[in-house]
Amino acid sequence: MAYKIFILVLGLFVTFSVARAENDLIDVLRDFQEFKTLLQLIQEANLTDTLRGKGPFTVFAPVDRAFTELPEDAWKSFKDVNLLRQVMSFHVVPGNVTSSELRNNVLPSSAEGQKIRINVYQNATGGKVLTANGCPITKIDAKASNGVIHVMSEVMFPLPGPSITETLSRMQNFSFLLTALQKADLAGTLSGDDTYTFFAPTNEAFDKLPPVYLEMLLTTKMALSDLLEFHMFYDVSFRPAFYDGLKIRSLQGPLLTFNVKGPPGPTAKYMVNNATFLGLQQPASNGVIHAIDQVMISPEP
Repeated sequence: MAYKIFILVLGLFVTFSVARAENDLIDVLRDFQEFKTLLQLIQEANLTDTLRGKGPFTVFAPVDRAFTELPEDAWKSFKDVNLLRQVMSFHVVPGNVTSSELRNNVLPSSAEGQKIRINVYQNATGGKVLTANGCPITKIDAKASNGVIHVMSEVMFPLPGPSITETLSRMQNFSFLLTALQKADLAGTLSGDDTYTFFAPTNEAFDKLPPVYLEMLLTTKMALSDLLEFHMFYDVSFRPAFYDGLKIRSLQGPLLTFNVKGPPGPTAKYMVNNATFLGLQQPASNGVIHAIDQVMISPEP
């Protein structure tokens, strides 16, 4: 049996169920009534007994709607039980990690040893937005006898975790960008320990530039470096960090201006300057990549 309480968290009112002391993590998830898909997949991944065990464990729990918004290819991949187990285990952290420990850029390790990046952002009204690998955490600290649950509106996927440069090399449609980073001596910068948010124009985005301008970039190292540094800034900002009218200073110096249309989430349209975000955000060991459909030109000084 569970009962409801209201609590002011991170600038927003959230509601969650607080379990009786004898209820384990599986019992508490069942009490919520919004985790039917998660519970089914946990069972198919043979993790139910684990989450009924002594623990303690911290579960980042996607709601049913998060699974319905997944692409068909993701659902097909779940037929591979080993992959499904990896995805489900990625949402489980050994230990009792409460919200007080979920600080910006903290990197707890999942049950399989992969890092999960926690970020805390400020929204347009001054409230706080909490994310795990860029996925919003909407409710926190649902206690169970063997751990704690944080509710998520999206599903996280485990990634190999290479640097931004290496991640780009594994992605399709960024060969021209990789060449440009090498020519500008920035490939090493995006492979180091400092963290960055990088806006990555696709090959088609570069094709839209006038050929003469493109040739000038490839033969003028300083101009190319300035252009690419206009596409990045220090720190890690996933999509929930961006709101309409937000301005962030680029590594080059001029400001980047963000435009967001629609409610926050997978269906919202995100823009930075004249460029539209494409597809999913791509976490890396030292930051995050946002694919964009235009090359952004820095304003004249």
